[in-house]
Amino acid sequence: MIQPTQSLPSRAGTSSSVLARLRVLMVATGFVVVQWLIVVGLLGVRITVPTSPGAVEREPLLLGPVFFASLIAGFSAWGLLTLLERLFSRGLRIWTGISITVFVLTLPFMPGFSLGERLFLLVEHGGMFAIIVLGMRRTRARP
Repeated sequence: MIQPTQSLPSRAGTSSSVLARLRVLMVATGFVVVQWLIVVGLLGVRITVPTSPGAVEREPLLLGPVFFASLIAGFSAWGLLTLLERLFSRGLRIWTGISITVFVLTLPFMPGFSLGERLFLLVEHGGMFAIIVLGMRRTRARP
């Protein structure tokens, strides 16, 4: 008679973790979209950004790029966190440090931004950063 070998570890928490992290990304993306709709759509504030990095020409910041950029940033953060959690026992701590660095480096420090644009982008970046970092930290796998 064949004896069963040691069973594989259960991955029961995986689907709930994925759903929780997906909710974090939905909330973060929803935050930036709602902020854009209020500031640009309802209040009529004109937010412009350079047409390319370092360019003098500016174009209006449209909802589509805001939506897709937030999704790309969110899924990139999630993917990096997943990779670091698999490679390092302190993957979450490393990821948090990288997230803080990316947040600071993506703030609108370049010349050409008005004070209103800087404030808008600071709230967009800061809100998304806070939601993703705090949300992902809450969804980490418990040993």
